[in-house]
Amino acid sequence: MFDPASAGSTASIQYPPIPHRQTANVPTTYPSTIISPAASSSVGIPFPQVPPRANFTVNPTVPLDPNIFVHMHPVSNNVIVELSALPEESIDCEVRKVYLSKVPILPDSNIPATPQSFLDTALYHLSKSSGALSTECLWLCGDLALKNFCISNGFNPKIDNSKTRIVNFLMKSFDESHPDLQLFWLVLNDCQRNAYEDYHELDVIRKHMKYVESFCNALFDIHVGNQFICEQFKKSLPESMKTKDNIFFDFY
Repeated sequence: MFDPASAGSTASIQYPPIPHRQTANVPTTYPSTIISPAASSSVGIPFPQVPPRANFTVNPTVPLDPNIFVHMHPVSNNVIVELSALPEESIDCEVRKVYLSKVPILPDSNIPATPQSFLDTALYHLSKSSGALSTECLWLCGDLALKNFCISNGFNPKIDNSKTRIVNFLMKSFDESHPDLQLFWLVLNDCQRNAYEDYHELDVIRKHMKYVESFCNALFDIHVGNQFICEQFKKSLPESMKTKDNIFFDFY
C-alpha cells in the first residue's frame, strides 16, 4: 500500500505491471500534469496532495516516445501511463478514392467570378484552415485582375509566360508610382505553387492576402489613370508574340 509519509522523498516507487498497460516509476515530488486531490476520494487509500498547476514528471521503466500524452489515473495504488501519438501537421500524400456527393439542383445561370469574389473566397478558406484552397483563390484573384486589365486595354494573354511579360513591362513603366509590382507578382506565383504543394503556414497566407489586394489595386490605379498604352507594350514584344494566331497574345 502507498505510504503517505514517503510523499516527500525523492525515491521512485515500482508498481506491479498491469495487463495491456505500461507502468512507470513515479517520483513522489511532482515537478506538469494537474492531479486533483479530490480524485483520491473515490479510492480507498489516501492520495498525495498536489498543488494546482504542479509539475509532474514520469520516469518510465521502458523508453517512451517523447510525443505522448500522459494520463494519470489514481486507480487503487497504481499509476497508469497511457500512450497515444500526438497529432502531427503534415501534407496528406496518401492515394485514396474520392466520392462525389449528390449534385444539387442547379440554378439557371452561372454567376461570373470576379477578383473580389475570389479574394472573399480565399478569406473564407483561410478561416477554415484550408491553406491550399485559400492560396488557389488568391492566385485566381490576381490572375483574373490582370486578365481584366489586359482585355480592357485591347489584348488577352493566353499563357502564364504572357502574363509575366505584362507584369515586367508594368514594373519598368511604373517603377516610381508602383515599385512593388514585382514583389506582388512573385507572391501570386507563390500562391499558385502552394495550391499544389500546400507548404505554407496560415499566417504566411494571411500576409499574402494583403499583397494580392495591393496588386489588384495597383492595376486599377494604372487603368483608371489611363497610364497604360497598349501600342507601347506591343512594341516591346518580339515579332513572334505579335503575329496572328500566336500562342502568347490575342490583340483586338
